[in-house]
Amino acid sequence: MKRSSSSQFLDFVTMTTRASQDHPGPLLHYRLASLNHIIDVSTPNHPTLSLS
Repeated sequence: MKRSSSSQFLDFVTMTTRASQDHPGPLLHYRLASLNHIIDVSTPNHPTLSLS
């Protein structure tokens, strides 16, 4: 898993949604890469992962 505070994905999120650094807060970009998929998550909080 990779975490970053600035990325092209976060630029895209702030340009195409109402999310900003002011609301809901500073966004973080988490990227989870598997063999067949890439999952990008933008969130002001640290995500919790659970495998079931």
